[in-house]
Amino acid sequence: MALWEASDRLCSKRLKPLIPILLPALERHGRLDLSTELRDKLLTVSAATMDRLLSEIRVVASVGALE
Repeated sequence: MALWEASDRLCSKRLKPLIPILLPALERHGRLDLSTELRDKLLTVSAATMDRLLSEIRVVASVGALE
């Protein structure tokens, strides 16, 4: 979710190519502390999988924006 927020909530197709850029920056600035396994998964995740993983978060974020 930190990557999605840092990208200003981009769609998954646009976020995917930014992950190799955003991930090291967030780690360098102490925003993320990931295991090697999770880091590797984030670098190889597909846009469709990101959509599935972010679906509930998007609903909550959109409801919060309405209030």
